[in-house]
Amino acid sequence: ETTRFSIPFQEKSRKADPLVSVTGNTYPHKDRIKSIPGARWDAQARVWRIPLSEVGRLPRGLSHKK
Repeated sequence: ETTRFSIPFQEKSRKADPLVSVTGNTYPHKDRIKSIPGARWDAQARVWRIPLSEVGRLPRGLSHKK
């Protein structure tokens, strides 16, 4: 479930950056993942969610899925 926020009119023309789930053993990398812009912990799903555009910043050994 994604929370939706109201976006000012001038920004609505920009495409939203979809979030992806980070998979793998994330605990040893949690501080590095937290530093990724837009990263959020989804407690209900027990996964990190990051913007698709930031996938390249993931530590080696972790992967992502939509």
